[in-house]
Amino acid sequence: MINRFKKAFRDTFIVQLYKKIKEEIKFKKRQYRNIPAGFLFYGNALMEQGNFEITETNLFSELFKEADIFIDIGANIGYFTCLACSSGLKVFAFEPSLKNLPYLYENIRQNQWQKQVEVFPIGLSDKPDLLEIYGEGTGASLISGWAGASTASFQIIPVNSLNSVVGGRLGLNRVVVKIDIEGAEYQALCGADKILDLNPKPIWLVEITFEEHRHGSR
Repeated sequence: MINRFKKAFRDTFIVQLYKKIKEEIKFKKRQYRNIPAGFLFYGNALMEQGNFEITETNLFSELFKEADIFIDIGANIGYFTCLACSSGLKVFAFEPSLKNLPYLYENIRQNQWQKQVEVFPIGLSDKPDLLEIYGEGTGASLISGWAGASTASFQIIPVNSLNSVVGGRLGLNRVVVKIDIEGAEYQALCGADKILDLNPKPIWLVEITFEEHRHGSR
């Protein structure tokens, strides 16, 4: 009973308004720092200290040396987008979260990479649609109940396929693709067969979970 009450209170308008005001204050107080990755950035402490996903960061840094284009699906606030820009790549960044987008925009602008990055404030799936995205921040997902997110708190976002958005624009470039969209990776891949068939073959790094964060999993 107590847990049910806490959940209901968490989803009330007053609580959501409080969280929105708190986030706006946080955004206005942000300060950009030169981080070990080699660019100006505002993010969480791990990103700013050079301790964020070290294995992945090192892997991307090596892959970017031989690439021309980076497709960042689930760009969040732009850490890997900025890492690619610092290596001179053209970037297509996809991020639908209204909470993440202001940070993504400003992390790009602070480094004057806005002509190098195309930001698409949409989600990716197998076809155009308007879908519900649950939760917020790094855990926002198109999957209902993902990571325990309340189904009472959601946004409606546009989605499209990767084929439709950039499928005909990659040419003979060497492409690296990152997909990290909290359980909806399969649907995005279903709408990306044109990119899968490119020559030279793109390099794909896709987050896959079998049980973690799924509704009803242990």
